Amino acid sequence: RNNMLKRLFELFRQKRKPEETLPVEGQEKPVQKGNVMAKRYITYNERLNEKLNHLGFRRKNKKTFIKKYGDGVQSIMWGHSTYHDEPHIKYYSVSVFIDFPIVKKIEKEAGVLTSGFGRGLGYLGPNPVYKEWRLADIATEEEIAGVIDEVVGLIEYAMPVIDRYSTIKNVIMDMEDNKLKFGMNAKVLSPVLYLADGQPEMACKYVDNILSNLERRFKIEVSETQRLRELYGTDNIDVDSEQQRELENYRIYAEKLKSYVLTQMDH
Repeated sequence: RNNMLKRLFELFRQKRKPEETLPVEGQEKPVQKGNVMAKRYITYNERLNEKLNHLGFRRKNKKTFIKKYGDGVQSIMWGHSTYHDEPHIKYYSVSVFIDFPIVKKIEKEAGVLTSGFGRGLGYLGPNPVYKEWRLADIATEEEIAGVIDEVVGLIEYAMPVIDRYSTIKNVIMDMEDNKLKFGMNAKVLSPVLYLADGQPEMACKYVDNILSNLERRFKIEVSETQRLRELYGTDNIDVDSEQQRELENYRIYAEKLKSYVLTQMDH
């Protein structure tokens, strides 16, 4: 009986498929060769890495290439979408972001949160529009190369703007002239940019203007809500909770930022 069990065990082990080799953390999962190479995330493609390295970018992780320049760190970030009716197709999108270490430092010391500063790559091209790139898992090397060349071409076209916005003074200049080509939550990022540029008075003035506008808008909302209550004879009409929350949150932000400014002046 024991011999029979051993023979059955040996037969079972021989029929098993080899176990899949698991990737080491931080490394890419092994893939097969041939047309299924597109299953590998595009940022691991040698052609893409060589072209972005030539522009000074290095791959930070699976989806991001970075480059230090000026006051900031430039990031080329990849993302993708898939759809239930096309499970073997990726729609890649590419965005450009710039992070400023001094802004992160002020955020931490002041205890406030700001926002990202960036834009979808398609909007930085000669014909500003949202762009994404379709690649099937069975895409050929030529198809992959075509996507990579188009993306890198757009990055090269956008580099003058990306480099310009890697200097905080240039960001403030275009922000004040309403010419900014990158997106951000100006209400919270602009004051910190002013502080990073050594302009605490402008930071406080900006915060006061935003707070005044929010308070005025909410006052109008409260007044209109009260008139509606009187018109319909009911108290079941509430003020816009989003406006109220935005005002309350900005008051907290303004208080923290001004306290930080006072602390820095004392030093």
